[in-house]
Amino acid sequence: MGIWFKDVEDYDNAETATRSGVWGSVGYAVWMAISSAIEFARSDISLQFQLMTPLGQSIIIAFVAVPICVSLVAAWRFRLGKGLIAGSLTLVVLVAQIGLAIANGYFMGILGYAIAFGILMSLINGLRGAWALRAMHRPEEVVQAFE
Repeated sequence: MGIWFKDVEDYDNAETATRSGVWGSVGYAVWMAISSAIEFARSDISLQFQLMTPLGQSIIIAFVAVPICVSLVAAWRFRLGKGLIAGSLTLVVLVAQIGLAIANGYFMGILGYAIAFGILMSLINGLRGAWALRAMHRPEEVVQAFE
């Protein structure tokens, strides 16, 4: 179909598209973990974090941990050939994160936007593959039905 969107007409190609979703979800989780570690390693932010109340610290940790967990669940679901809900949540969080960064005037750098675009395309392909697999039967199931 094209360079960015994989063809999902047959079972093997749809499964390949969901594997792309696995890599996109894992890539997003790693990207979030590394960028969060870099932000917390900065001395001014770590000092501000230490001065916060325990509730504020918990909220900050939740804003970091929840997208990582949802992304890893999406990777697991894409690996099973499913993942429409978890993958959609991961895609919404990624788009919201990029949108908020642009709206706040935060420049992620050319490499950051390239990584975000790659993850975005991988997640979209994973969702397309999961949607296509939803309507298909595994080739082994079809063969066993006629034996």
